Amino acid sequence: MMFMNSNHSFKASNSFRAILIFVLMTIPVQWVAAQLALSTPRTTLGKVIEQIQSQSTYQFFYDDNLSSISVEPIKVKDASIQEVLTPALKDQKVSFKVEDNIVYLSESNATTAEGTQQKRERKISGRVIDELGETLIGVNVQVKGSQTGVIT
Repeated sequence: MMFMNSNHSFKASNSFRAILIFVLMTIPVQWVAAQLALSTPRTTLGKVIEQIQSQSTYQFFYDDNLSSISVEPIKVKDASIQEVLTPALKDQKVSFKVEDNIVYLSESNATTAEGTQQKRERKISGRVIDELGETLIGVNVQVKGSQTGVIT
């Protein structure tokens, strides 16, 4: 009888371990995501990004010109990435999106010099010719990256 009882406790112990492993594996990733602690004076977004990356597995995808944006002082402890970036970018024209461990930063509704130039109407003229210099008729010409075009 003793032998059967110890075998039963061994099976119960293994069952408990299996259930514990299953529960730990099903915890949402957000719950175990890095909890950040930052205490920075007024600084740049680039410096904040460096600190976040040093404390976590987050990777950032952004245009280099965003790294020089000025950010107000930040003082947080055990904060999520959203709790750090939302107040840091509050008065900036920068938005962010987090997918998996990648943070995408982009200018939000900001008119850049390129954007202004693209929206400006311009007259473009020229000739479409073949390799012998003969004028080609009926050629479709389209502005790259748009629906605007004309037939010669």
